[in-house]
Amino acid sequence: MDNESPADPKDQIAFEKARLDYCMDVFNREEQRKEQLEKKSQFYLSFITLFLGAIFLKTDSLTLLKEITENKAVPASLITILYLSIIALGISILFSVIAVLAVTRLWSYKVPYRDDIVFSLFSPQSDFIEENTQAQLIRAIALNFSIALDFNKNINDRKAKWIIISSYGIFVSVAVFAILLSVIVYMSVYY
Repeated sequence: MDNESPADPKDQIAFEKARLDYCMDVFNREEQRKEQLEKKSQFYLSFITLFLGAIFLKTDSLTLLKEITENKAVPASLITILYLSIIALGISILFSVIAVLAVTRLWSYKVPYRDDIVFSLFSPQSDFIEENTQAQLIRAIALNFSIALDFNKNINDRKAKWIIISSYGIFVSVAVFAILLSVIVYMSVYY
């Protein structure tokens, strides 16, 4: 509907209110998405921390690993697999941590109101001081919600990509950790 061709002012106001309600609803859904992404990144960071704690707080297994690798009877191929899996585990954990930190780095959300809201609504130079501008005011508010929504959606999309990357890193970490444990168990049982 064109802003310059007023049909019925009540119809125009009703239309602008409907547009505002829609923009507010979509904005609120994007806010909920932001909260879900932040909770997911916190969960992944907790999982990584728990994973690292499980690996490095068990120092007697590191001592056992050292004793096994110093044993000359262990084939070089097993030691190579062991070292490669340790390196891959470290890289995948580092990759996951960097991805989760990239999620937490993206905090620059927009709010659905202008920075100069007092000036834009109440100053003598305001466009909304004139009479019969309720539809224009509602339209401006809806526009501000739309601008903030677009900006926040882009931020959330970037966060979602980093969370996906982090989840792949965590998956690789778990898989490599399983290989590492298998090699350690095999070496400790047979050598």
